[in-house]
Amino acid sequence: MTLKFKLNLTREEAFFVGNVVGIMALIGVIIITAPMKMAEQKQLEEAAKSQILVTAVIAKKPMATGTVFDATNVAEERLSSELVPKEALKSLKDAVGQICNRPINRDEVITTEYLRAKPKEAVKIRGFDSGQLYDAAGC
Repeated sequence: MTLKFKLNLTREEAFFVGNVVGIMALIGVIIITAPMKMAEQKQLEEAAKSQILVTAVIAKKPMATGTVFDATNVAEERLSSELVPKEALKSLKDAVGQICNRPINRDEVITTEYLRAKPKEAVKIRGFDSGQLYDAAGC
């Protein structure tokens, strides 16, 4: 059984209906493809982010707690921004002379959490109560 019907539309009405149907089809395509396009855009942004290189200080060799950083055991290296934590040291000037406060593996990015300042030369001050000398750097 076939249904047949005839629309009696004027030319202007048919033009309007055709435009409405076309716009609805376009909206449908946008709604269907939008999530795919958003996912594709996110992948492109992540890929671009991984291609951004930043300078970070890394360990040239394994180091024990208490090792003083110098040019023989740390180096600047360009790494993907995804691999470098925000607390990472960005320059050798930030590392040289510092003391590592925990063991560090070779090629590990050095962050501020891994170091403590090299103690300054001890300055002796006289205590107020007993006349003892105190190490001001150890206070």
